[in-house]
Amino acid sequence: MRYVFAIGLILVFLGSAHLVNLHSIKASEADAETINVSGRQRMLSQRVVFLAEHAVQDPDPVYDAELVLAVGQFADGHAWLLKNALRSPEARALYFDPDGPRLDRQVAEFLRLSKEFLALRDQPASALPVLRQMEDMAIADLLESLNAAVTLFEAEATERTARLEQMHHLALQLTLLILVLEAIFVFWPAQRTVTRSLNKVVEQNRRLLTRNDELDRLSRELDHAARHDHLTGLANRKKLYEELETLLADRRESGRAVCVMAVDLDRFKEVNDTLGHAMGDAVLKQVGDTMLAIVRKGDIVARTGGDEFVIVLPFSSRSERRLAQAIAERIADELRRTMIIDDQECMIGASVGYAFADEDSIEASGLITKADIALYEAKRAGKGIALAFNESMRDRLERRHALIQDFDRAFRDCEFVPYFQPQISCTDGRLIGFEVLARWDHGKQGLIMPNEFIPLAEETRQIDVIDGRIIFRALESLSELRSMGWDVPTLSLNASGRILRDPQFPDYLMSMIRMHGLKPSDIVVEILETVLIEHESDQALISIQRIAAAGVAVHIDDFGTGYASLSKLAMLDISGLKIDRSLIIDLQNEKSAKVVDAIVGLARSMSLDVVAEGVETSRQFDTLAEMGCDKAQGYAIGVPMAKGEVPGWLERFEPRPVAV
Repeated sequence: MRYVFAIGLILVFLGSAHLVNLHSIKASEADAETINVSGRQRMLSQRVVFLAEHAVQDPDPVYDAELVLAVGQFADGHAWLLKNALRSPEARALYFDPDGPRLDRQVAEFLRLSKEFLALRDQPASALPVLRQMEDMAIADLLESLNAAVTLFEAEATERTARLEQMHHLALQLTLLILVLEAIFVFWPAQRTVTRSLNKVVEQNRRLLTRNDELDRLSRELDHAARHDHLTGLANRKKLYEELETLLADRRESGRAVCVMAVDLDRFKEVNDTLGHAMGDAVLKQVGDTMLAIVRKGDIVARTGGDEFVIVLPFSSRSERRLAQAIAERIADELRRTMIIDDQECMIGASVGYAFADEDSIEASGLITKADIALYEAKRAGKGIALAFNESMRDRLERRHALIQDFDRAFRDCEFVPYFQPQISCTDGRLIGFEVLARWDHGKQGLIMPNEFIPLAEETRQIDVIDGRIIFRALESLSELRSMGWDVPTLSLNASGRILRDPQFPDYLMSMIRMHGLKPSDIVVEILETVLIEHESDQALISIQRIAAAGVAVHIDDFGTGYASLSKLAMLDISGLKIDRSLIIDLQNEKSAKVVDAIVGLARSMSLDVVAEGVETSRQFDTLAEMGCDKAQGYAIGVPMAKGEVPGWLERFEPRPVAV
């Protein structure tokens, strides 16, 4: 009986040990799965933000698909943890305690933002604020809470492993006590079972440590990716603002100078459109390398947009502005050079605007805005140059912004009005007609000249609206002048490239001519020479051909300053050329006179009328008449005048004698 009892006791202890082992294995596997899922949640939160940034900066269906998958995996992982991992009060408190992090609420908010971003990813302007909220969560509260969850689960796993090991040791000691009496029957099999179980636990722990090391490495890589541009390797907008804020904070204490440069490529879109996106990517990389080679060690070069870069230059003192200017000009000079990539030549060019942190309270965004304003002025000044910010630039920008905001009111109140400048014959001095010039009769600021508002209208794509209003009122004025008995033979209208590219423009013009009882031969449409450089299927060229076929004369405006080819002059049904005022002003110069004489000769050979604008002296008028120029306009003949001033001018006008 004692033997049977001993064997039974041994069996009981062996059975107990076996159950403990099974429980240990299952508990270790459950802990491993919990830690793995929790660690993966931390990685997925960073991956979602990483892919979302890609979706905004470089839209691609592959990135979109990966983003959707990552968001789904993140949601599934969270659901699994809620169901299987919250076994302890500490874990439940981490996820749900109102006084704690409330990880469950943070995850739900992050998933809501992610789904909102997915719905708006085709609308970058709306998606970008959502992305910024996701980034703020992913690198702050959410990441901290996810790290806390991983740490808690690892600690609980370690504690459970320790308790299981204690149970193993106790069972082993009791078993050994009995095995002293019955070693020959049960000791060896039991020992093998215990050894195998312990080895399995050790292996599980080793794998957990390996996975933790891998997660740490991935976390570092994701942190780097979240702060650097994936294409060029330069700092991205997030890192730029972090570094710049740090430099500005240090500057307030140390008195060091900080300069920010905004760099924008001038012809990058042409490269992308003509040579492809792969070449465009190669150009961006080379541009980044070029700027890194120019700046000093410790300077920050960041890519903030498609072809937009920002450079941060800290200086030891505030007297090194010349060095900043030299760096800016060198960047513009180097990027103006021809790039050779894969045996293909690319001419990019860049404009640079830069600003210094002159105010102790200035923030990163304010300093970058100043550099952007200077960049805008550099582009307006002709591109390919570097300009330093000054407050007058801000004043001009604010004035431009105010004028743009006034466009709708100006349209509503009919403030865009035609002015009329007379044109006379160089042969007998009689009136040929008037050129219509746009003016803005601003309700508060008075008369605004076209050189100020026309570029704004072109920039905001409203120039065709102004053209349409001016054309309507000019034709109405011509009809009224004739009904008053005045003989005004023709009216010259200016047409922008944008309105010419409206397929409805020819029909609109002809309907307006008919509406006011006029004939097509009463009208001349002047087009800028630069409009003629587009391809033959360009709608602008089609519009020119249609209005010319209808009987409206078409003249090339500002001839001699653009790049219209002779082949296109021969191809189009052009009626005349208008010589640019820049050539007339310097008419007494022998070279300028030869250029004008050559243009007149060219026009004569092609049976084209020649009109000279900017005639300011009688001597210029007489010289043009001697050359054979047909018509002239300028201050020597008459200044641009409002509609109400025209009848008075016509009463005073007498055909001027022409020198022979």
